[in-house]
Amino acid sequence: PQLPKNRKVLIMQGAGINPERGFEEAILAMQFLNEEFLLVIAGSGTILEKLQNLTNSKHLQQKVLFLPKMPFETLHYVTKQASLGLSLDKPESMNYIFSLPNKVFDYIHAGVPVLASSVFEVKKIIEGYKTGICIDKITPENIANAIHEIFERPGLYEDFKNNTLVAREELNWENEMKVLEDVHNFS
Repeated sequence: PQLPKNRKVLIMQGAGINPERGFEEAILAMQFLNEEFLLVIAGSGTILEKLQNLTNSKHLQQKVLFLPKMPFETLHYVTKQASLGLSLDKPESMNYIFSLPNKVFDYIHAGVPVLASSVFEVKKIIEGYKTGICIDKITPENIANAIHEIFERPGLYEDFKNNTLVAREELNWENEMKVLEDVHNFS
């Protein structure tokens, strides 16, 4: 799918569009953003119908686009068209507190800055490589405020985008294979 070039596309991928992952708050944040922004939710999960109903009930159909689950190559093509990737897992369970979702790496490898929740491992990557912003409280207002900051603070977005290019040179499977080989050869 070709996304609109005249809008700032916020992408939120999910093989697990499930509760406590910030999807509802991202949709509600669109109430605080103008028509320049488009939220794209790509994937499948247990709350997809609930999210579509929320979008309709808040009259946000022009600001939220749902795309079905798709092959990785297609998803990567879609992600490269985005302006900002969202990863908003809430620290409600140990699983999310210590998670490091693949989508964070998908965004970085696509050259897309990231807005993420401050869960431990994600924060380490985002702040360590300076590829985006982490927020502590996942609320629609906080999400919208962070998006405004990213796009309105002079040079910030460009810095984050440039830093993704550096990060993806280090955060890749080829480098991780070397680590695994070293561990395997050590034991």
